[in-house]
Amino acid sequence: MIRDFSLDIDALRGFLHLVSVSVWVGGQIVVAGLIPLLRKVDRSAGPLPEGEKSVTQKAAHRFGRISWPFFALAIITGLWSLGEVVANDEWTSSTSAWKILFFVKIALVAASGVGAWLHTRAQRAPERALFASVASLTALAALLIAASFQSSLPA
Repeated sequence: MIRDFSLDIDALRGFLHLVSVSVWVGGQIVVAGLIPLLRKVDRSAGPLPEGEKSVTQKAAHRFGRISWPFFALAIITGLWSLGEVVANDEWTSSTSAWKILFFVKIALVAASGVGAWLHTRAQRAPERALFASVASLTALAALLIAASFQSSLPA
């Protein structure tokens, strides 16, 4: 169904949410794709001087500096959207399944953030890989649920 076009505060909120989620989720996918290449560059560069970070570590650090503020923005705009749903009485007219999926989405977003945070703290490669996988897969699952909401929002 085509809805009316309006460029208002709701559109701004939706835009900010989409951009922030795109950076968080899309960035994880891009970084995962670049890691093998970055590791190859690190190996060809030879041993690092004491205390110097590898190209892979520098790229991961840079991604974190970019992605965490966007994760926070996604949380803020998501809460803002929830506030609008509640304020407009859309919550009371929502089905039980929609409400359950909403809370599942919140849990997945939280798991994505925790997984990413644990990834940054992990010392061993298998742990880093596990936590990165948790962060990415839960973020993708939350995004899938969010996409289903777009076609099932209470009218």
